[in-house]
Amino acid sequence: MKISVPQYTRALRELIASEPSQAKQIIANFVALVVKNNDSYRFAEIVEQLQADIKKERGEVEVELISARKLRVESQNIISNYLKKQMKLNEIKVKEIIKPEILGGFIVRYDDKIIDGSLQQNLVNFKKILSN
Repeated sequence: MKISVPQYTRALRELIASEPSQAKQIIANFVALVVKNNDSYRFAEIVEQLQADIKKERGEVEVELISARKLRVESQNIISNYLKKQMKLNEIKVKEIIKPEILGGFIVRYDDKIIDGSLQQNLVNFKKILSN
């Protein structure tokens, strides 16, 4: 059975939490296990997942905000405040991405979720409605 990145990170965090004084040895054993499982190519993913888990635990999340053009600060704040309330977070770090092909509106990506409020997606949805 293949071990997933979230399973690796959860196990490492639980082991370190149970024996913080043994953290160095636990990490050494963990690295040896990952190598033994031929998963060393996943170290970067594991570290990214650990960082994301720690940030989420602290109430911090990185969000991708994709729009056709740069949004005004007020619009970004409205979106950030909405997400903070929805996810019960203290801090949201917004990474703005400009993609003119979405025409208008915005797309928000965080964790494994997507909020698609783009004009392009609204047109696709409208087309589906008309074709029924």
